[in-house]
Amino acid sequence: YARAQIAFQQWRESHDLFTELDKRVPNYAPAQYALGWLDVKLNRPAEARKHLEASLAIAPENADAQYELGQLDLEDENLAAAETRLQAVLDRNPRHARALVGYGDLAMRRGNLPDAKSRYEAAIEAEPKTGSAHYKLSTVLMRLGEKERAEKERALGASLNAEAVK
Repeated sequence: YARAQIAFQQWRESHDLFTELDKRVPNYAPAQYALGWLDVKLNRPAEARKHLEASLAIAPENADAQYELGQLDLEDENLAAAETRLQAVLDRNPRHARALVGYGDLAMRRGNLPDAKSRYEAAIEAEPKTGSAHYKLSTVLMRLGEKERAEKERALGASLNAEAVK
């Protein structure tokens, strides 16, 4: 039922249900991950970090928890920590599209456009329907002066993002 609430974007209700699950089944890594993910949706980064770290403590192989923590580090401008976490995800799965996009974002923040471009392109190769990768690639391409390709990527990214919303 908690997962069904996520499908309807009922973040608070889902969080309450996963909290109840956590009370009944403590130290269950998927529940900790879900609570962390939901805390991100509820804009509670400190709580999200606590749950995601708990999930990793129970299941260190959880690449998604590692990725989410990397995203929190990126948002906090802790670029070194973000890089460590994103690289850990990519060490386990070099084709993890979301981690590749995150690494592209990291490269953008560092002003390394060629690296950002290659990371976004790798994300697209891994998951061609990743709208955010196409859209972000378009920004890099525009800055690199590849305007025609940038416009195509931006249109494709917008289309894929609109399709995902549906």
